[in-house]
Amino acid sequence: MPTSENCAHAQGACDVVSALPAYAERLQLLESAVLNSYDSIVITDAGAEGSSGPRIVFVNAAFTRLSGYSAEEAVGRSPSLLQGPESDPAEIGRMRLALASGEVFTSELVNYRKDGTTFHVEARVMPIRDAAGRITHWVGVQRDISQRIRDAAEHERIGVRLREKQKLESLGVLAGGVAHDFNNLLMIIMGNASLARLDLAPSAVITNNLQAIETAAHRAAELCRQMLAYSGQGRYSVHPVDLNLVLRETVELVRRTAGRHDNIQLDLAPELARVQADASQLRQVAMNLLLNAIEAAGPDGCVVRVSTTQAQISSDRLSRAHLAPELPAGRYVILEVGDNGCGLSRDIQERMFDPFFSTKFTGRGLGLAAVLGIVRAHSGAIEVESQPGHGAVFRVFLPGIDVPLQVPAPPDSAPLGDSPPA
Repeated sequence: MPTSENCAHAQGACDVVSALPAYAERLQLLESAVLNSYDSIVITDAGAEGSSGPRIVFVNAAFTRLSGYSAEEAVGRSPSLLQGPESDPAEIGRMRLALASGEVFTSELVNYRKDGTTFHVEARVMPIRDAAGRITHWVGVQRDISQRIRDAAEHERIGVRLREKQKLESLGVLAGGVAHDFNNLLMIIMGNASLARLDLAPSAVITNNLQAIETAAHRAAELCRQMLAYSGQGRYSVHPVDLNLVLRETVELVRRTAGRHDNIQLDLAPELARVQADASQLRQVAMNLLLNAIEAAGPDGCVVRVSTTQAQISSDRLSRAHLAPELPAGRYVILEVGDNGCGLSRDIQERMFDPFFSTKFTGRGLGLAAVLGIVRAHSGAIEVESQPGHGAVFRVFLPGIDVPLQVPAPPDSAPLGDSPPA
């Protein structure tokens, strides 16, 4: 005869059996959620005592899609298969400490795919415990934040470019205003010195002093011209120009005037497109870049390379160059001047185009500033590549045009003092 205890056991068994479909459905739901999660999910064992650490026992589809490793390739291996040279040792150490303490670990990490490329994740690693509270497994959930990191870097880059543009515009207005006013004062000094010299006999003692005043004033006027070039307010006679011809003339002039620096290598592209420019201003750009390269390379073992080419330049590359955030992609003529000198540090590269900034004891700090202003006035851009100890390369991008070369009539000369006041 069945007892009440037997009946209770039978009833309990019936309840368990009746609940099995619900448990199975719930388990299937959880499995589907994990397998199809947008976030990468990795489950490892707890790491046996004496072992090298936890081993992967499960990965979902998001993990294989994000990392490039199939489930078969990942299971049985250490989660460190995602680490590489750019992985932060401090964060890895903090994660190991959290795991050893049985705590939850949260951080942003740089991981590596199977093909060696990197991706950024927001990671959270949590312990799974049994009924007795012992850790049996670890579950790691990683969300791909690579796009967010790229967007933040792009936002910072645009901010830097905007601040650089604002700085250049402010300095340009200042330099232009000072140059105009100072130039007008120089005209008064030069004119009065010339008139005074005309009233004196050639043998007068003071004649040499007046000549020195005129010479100094002419040199100061040249500084004004460079400041005006930086501000974009210089005088321009624009026409189609053969950049190769300008470079040949400039290099020949440098070779004649700086004979010990004769190791200048020319590599000029044939059938180079013309540029719409002022030839004298381009000559100034080439001269300043050449002299800078020669001084950087030094007298011993000096090698300066001057080349031209033309290429389709993408908007992405232009956006990383000086002055070019708004320049359209297209065909550009490229002037490249490189040297094997001491190179430029990051700090110097950030300031080298500022007026009056110079690393030379006797430098005036207007050479590269003038280059920048001239290139800006010609709707161009400048790209600089350099590392300390590895020389420097300056590339000037100028829009190419498809027109036959025309030799313009020489412009009417005008005295420097005719420039209007600011």
